[in-house]
Amino acid sequence: MSLVVGPRAADYPDKIIHMVIALPPGGSADMIGRHFANHLAQRLKQTVVVENRPGADALIGPTYVARSKPDGYTLLFVTPSIPTFRALFKNPPIDPEKDLIAIGQVVESPYVIAVPATSPFKTLPEFLSYVRQNPNKLNAGVFAAGIRLATETFMRGYGLKMTVVAYKGESPMASALMDTGRPGERS
Repeated sequence: MSLVVGPRAADYPDKIIHMVIALPPGGSADMIGRHFANHLAQRLKQTVVVENRPGADALIGPTYVARSKPDGYTLLFVTPSIPTFRALFKNPPIDPEKDLIAIGQVVESPYVIAVPATSPFKTLPEFLSYVRQNPNKLNAGVFAAGIRLATETFMRGYGLKMTVVAYKGESPMASALMDTGRPGERS
């Protein structure tokens, strides 16, 4: 996850800083972003207000920040999805390389394949075997453009066929996973 910001003013910060998180509340990006915002507020001795702007494969938050006044008072806390915009969307509303400036990486987090505890799959090989033998029977939940790209690349690399279902964020995706008897299985 990275923090992206506009140019810095000489007397910065002399007013409230807004930090946009491109995913909904409750997921790891939100929790890490809020924790970071608290540390940033203490360090800068200025209020940092966190605002979630999820949606559109995590395009809404970055687009909002890219179009905001470039004074360093609107920050973006985001997953590594931003570089994938041009690869996934025919005409993305922003060009992250031109419209945003990355100022630092905050944390690294691995991708995880998760299934309900009641699932028949206990190992990755069991899961892969089932998906290969049952094409398009399972859904793969994703919550940002980069995760969608990584999931589709993973599926191609392992010869898997699943329906990719986009969620606004990690928390809604995890809730959907917990609400099913089997992971995204369709009858």
